Amino acid sequence: MTKLPIPIEVLTEAATTRGSTLYAWMITHHDTFEAIVKQAVRPNWELLGQRFGEYGLRDGSDGVPSGETTRQTWWKVRKAVAARRAAAVKRAAADKSGPVAPQRSVTPAKPAKSAPGRTGPAATDLDALFGESGLSLPKVVR
Repeated sequence: MTKLPIPIEVLTEAATTRGSTLYAWMITHHDTFEAIVKQAVRPNWELLGQRFGEYGLRDGSDGVPSGETTRQTWWKVRKAVAARRAAAVKRAAADKSGPVAPQRSVTPAKPAKSAPGRTGPAATDLDALFGESGLSLPKVVR
């Protein structure tokens, strides 16, 4: 039995036609629609819903989207796109970091004499740490 290859367009349509076609359209055209909404400042959601309906886009109940449905759908789409983009950034950062290299053992530095004006074990440790790096701590004036 020979199987026919499934066209990508058929799979894309099947994957994106679940529920609201308005949601799918907003996901696909997110950046463009976002620019329109930002330009409008306070969009006329009722009229937007009517226009989406005129072009065949439907809400989750297969009806013409109301203004409130359009506004809420846009809110959900913005949230979903932000989450997808954050996940992509996180994956990219994880890919760049690669596997974690094993830590090499570090021998503790010999305690150094405390700088003038500093006393106690913490001051000695900090002075030693900064002394090894070539940096110096600012002097404390009391």
